[in-house]
Amino acid sequence: MTKLSTRAQKLQRNLPLIAGMLLCIYFSFHTLYGARNYERLQNLETISHIKKLELTQIEAQKNAIESKVTKMRPVSLSPDMLEEQVRSILGYQHENEIFVIEISSLHKE
Repeated sequence: MTKLSTRAQKLQRNLPLIAGMLLCIYFSFHTLYGARNYERLQNLETISHIKKLELTQIEAQKNAIESKVTKMRPVSLSPDMLEEQVRSILGYQHENEIFVIEISSLHKE
């Protein structure tokens, strides 16, 4: 009986240590192989960085368009901007203008 009681006392003393070790093993395993593992975290950080770069590019495009719209408002209408839009959208040109088209640029793929 004394052997059984000493074993029970040792187990009772070491129970928190064993539970802590098992928890460490559990969390270590899931850190490496679980659904939300470290490799997945790295992939998500890479995707996040790429999306932030895309956002920066889109914001730059947005700012450029806003600048053009601001220049076309009646309060601050820029004659150069107006002429550029008339030429590009409506296809107007001056009487004296001559267009030179390179044939090599037409056949590029």
